Amino acid sequence: MLQKKIIFTEHALLEMRRRSIDRELVANSVINPQQTLPAKNNRLIIHNQYVDAEQNRNMLLRIVIEKIDQSIIIITAYKTSKIEKYWRSR
Repeated sequence: MLQKKIIFTEHALLEMRRRSIDRELVANSVINPQQTLPAKNNRLIIHNQYVDAEQNRNMLLRIVIEKIDQSIIIITAYKTSKIEKYWRSR
């Protein structure tokens, strides 16, 4: 299986720094998503639940991506405590 290349946009890196989201957490979530949902403009949203050490609570990491050829482009990433608002039951 081919390994897809993960590319972070400048916007994503800026927002991740501002929101205190670790680059490795985002990369690992993209490689092993707990949930993937369709989004607008041929994008996907990756969901991963985790315990945020900074806030000491369960959080949902939402990552907006585009798949182009053998690359995954990270558009943005943010975390929320409103897990039930975004998580989709199967």
